[in-house]
Amino acid sequence: MTGTIELYNVLKDTLGEAGAKTLVNTIEEVKEQVKKEAATKADLGLLEARLERKIESSKSELELKIESSKSDLELKIESVKQEIEKTRAEIEKTRSDTIKWVAAMLVAQSGIVAAFIRLFGIFGK
Repeated sequence: MTGTIELYNVLKDTLGEAGAKTLVNTIEEVKEQVKKEAATKADLGLLEARLERKIESSKSELELKIESSKSDLELKIESVKQEIEKTRAEIEKTRSDTIKWVAAMLVAQSGIVAAFIRLFGIFGK
């Protein structure tokens, strides 16, 4: 309160008695309003507890989403692995079929060459 009296005495010379009184009263009202609205340690403690609960809740939700995403990815990876195996089997079958066709063509070509040799007697008699 002594600070208020000193402020009043300083302002009284500059603003006059009425002006100094009005300004000091206004400053005191603002000061009281700030005190009412300022957070106390208890308010901060409650806020901290609320924030911790919110963080834990968010953390739990995030962990569930991560686990769900992980499961989805594992299923997709397994599906891709199955597709790869299926493709490998198809490639192996196609390779096998190609080898059969090439072998058959070689036999046929050998037969045709032998037939031409006999037919035209290329190597003489």
